[in-house]
Amino acid sequence: MDHHHSPRCVHDRGVTQPGGAPAVNDPEEHGPRSAALSEAEDEWRRHPSDVARLVLAGLVLGGLLVLARFDAEALRDPSADLLRAVGRLPSVVRDLFIGLAQVAALVAPVVLVLVAGWRRVREIGLMVVAGVVAAGCMALVTGWLDRVVPPKLLETVSDDAWLADASFPSATYLAAFAAAVTVISPTLPRAWQRIAWASLGLAALVRLLSATQVPVNLAVTISLGVLVGSAVLVAFGAPVRRPGAGILDEALQRMGLKVEGLTEVPGRAARTFSGTLPDGTVVRIDCIGRDERDEDVLYRAWRLVRVKGLADEAPGWSPLRHAQHEALVSLMARDGGARVPRVLGMAEASDRETVVVFEATDGRPLADLDADEVTDDLLHQVWLQVGLLHERRIAHRQLDAGHVIVGPEGAVTLVDLDSGQISARREQLGADVAELLVSTALTVGADRAVAAAVVDVDHDDLVAALPLVQPLALSERTRKAAKQQKGLLGGVASALASAIGEDEVQLAEIQRLTVGKLMSGVGFIVLLLFGVGLASNWSDIVGSFSGADWAYVPWIFLAMVLTFVFRAVSLVG
Repeated sequence: MDHHHSPRCVHDRGVTQPGGAPAVNDPEEHGPRSAALSEAEDEWRRHPSDVARLVLAGLVLGGLLVLARFDAEALRDPSADLLRAVGRLPSVVRDLFIGLAQVAALVAPVVLVLVAGWRRVREIGLMVVAGVVAAGCMALVTGWLDRVVPPKLLETVSDDAWLADASFPSATYLAAFAAAVTVISPTLPRAWQRIAWASLGLAALVRLLSATQVPVNLAVTISLGVLVGSAVLVAFGAPVRRPGAGILDEALQRMGLKVEGLTEVPGRAARTFSGTLPDGTVVRIDCIGRDERDEDVLYRAWRLVRVKGLADEAPGWSPLRHAQHEALVSLMARDGGARVPRVLGMAEASDRETVVVFEATDGRPLADLDADEVTDDLLHQVWLQVGLLHERRIAHRQLDAGHVIVGPEGAVTLVDLDSGQISARREQLGADVAELLVSTALTVGADRAVAAAVVDVDHDDLVAALPLVQPLALSERTRKAAKQQKGLLGGVASALASAIGEDEVQLAEIQRLTVGKLMSGVGFIVLLLFGVGLASNWSDIVGSFSGADWAYVPWIFLAMVLTFVFRAVSLVG
C-alpha cells in the first residue's frame, strides 16, 4: 500500500498550487447526488477488494467442486438431513415464504437497475454481461451437481408456488443474480448494497426451503456467480468512489470547523482535500472510505502471509477505526516530541466515510531533493525525528524518503502515520531504519546514508536493521527503486555491518511463503482429503479386514518393500 506523491501538491497530502482542481463544495457543480456519494464517471480502476473477492470465491468454488467430485457421499447425508428438517415445516408457512421471496427475487434486479440510474450504461452493461456468463457457466455444471441432491427426498416436495413452480429461482437464475449484485454493488449507496445482498440471500433461501437444492449446491451456485462478477470487475474496473460536498460539509460541521476554499488534491490514490480555516491555517483533509480501508486490510493481510516477524496489527475493519488509529499514532508521536502533522479533528460522516483534518505541512518530500540539497545536517535532522518517534516505541512502517517532508527552513516532518504501530517490537523499529537507510542511499549513496544514521540512531535499532536490509523487508516503492541501482542493498548492508562492528551480514529469514512450503501445504491438503475419505468409508474398511486371510500379510508387506528397492535400482540406472 505505497502512497504516491503528486508534484502539484505542496507536500504529498498538502495544499494544491494555484490552478489546481476546482473546489468540491460547490453545490451547483455537483448536484444533489453528491450529498450521499460522488463517483468520478471518467475514472475507473481495479479495486483491491475485487481482486481479493475473486481469489476467495475461486478458492471456495474449487474446494466445493473437488469435495463433490471425490467425496460426494459425505455431502449427501448432512444435506438429506437438512432437507428432511425443511420438509417438516408447515406447508402454509413454507408456501407463503417461498411466494414472497420469489416476488423479491423477480423484482430486485429491476429495482437495482432503477436505483443505479439508467444513465449508468456501462455499469448496467457489465451487470448484464456478468449475469449471462454466470448463467451459462452454471448451466454447464448443473447436471453434474444434481447427483449430490438426494433424489428420493425431492420426489415428495410440493411444486406449489405463487409465480411459478418451486424450482424458481433456478440455479442459473441464482448464479446470474449473484454475478449482477457483485457488479452493481460498488455503484450503490450502502443501504441499497445491503438490500441487494439480502435479496440474493432470500433467493437462495427459497431454493433451500423448497427442497430443490441442497446447501452445497447453493454454495457452488453463489460462489460461481460471485466469481464471475468479481472477474468482470477486475477485468473492466469499477468507478472510483469520491466523497461529495454533503459528506465533507457534514463531517466538518460535526467537528466545529469552518473550512474555506475546499479543493481536491489531484493525483492521489487516497482522497485528499485542502482548505483554509478562518484564522489562515491551511489544513489537509483525508477522507477514508471503503476503498482505503480495503487497501490497508489487504496489504496487511498479504504482508502477514508473506513475511514473518514484521506483521502489523490491523487497526480495524471499519474506516472509523482506521482513522482513529492514525489520529492516535499522530497524537502519541507529537506528545513524544516528534514533528508530525497536528490533528485538528475527526468525524464519521454518512455512507461510512470518515474524515480526518490535519494541519498542512509546507515543504517537499526528501525523495524529491537532489543529492547536493541533502546535506549532512539535513540527514541529522531526519534521523533525530526518527529517534524521537522510536523513543515512544512507535514504528512508522512506511518510513521511506517520500514520507519525510523538508520545509523551507529545513524543518523535517514525518507524515502519513496511518500504518504506524504502537508498542512496536524491536524488529519493526529496525525495519523502519532499514527502509529509510536504503531510501536515503538512493540519493546520497550507501556510505553517507549509513554514516548519518550511525550518529543519531540507537545502536540496538541499527543491529535490528542490519538483517532486514533485503528486498522482502522493504516497501514496494523502495524495492523497485533499489533494483535500478545494482549493488545498492549490498553496499548499504556492508557499510552498516562495518559501522556497528559486525564481521558479516546475516540476513533474517523472513519469507514465510516459499515453494517448498506451498508444496508441503498441498501435500497436507491431499493427506487430509485422503483421511476424510478413509473416515467416511471406515465401516467398509473394517468389514473388508474382518474377512481377510492374515497369512498373506507378511508376503504383501515384503512385496511392498521390494517395490522401493526396485525403484531405487531403476533410478540409479
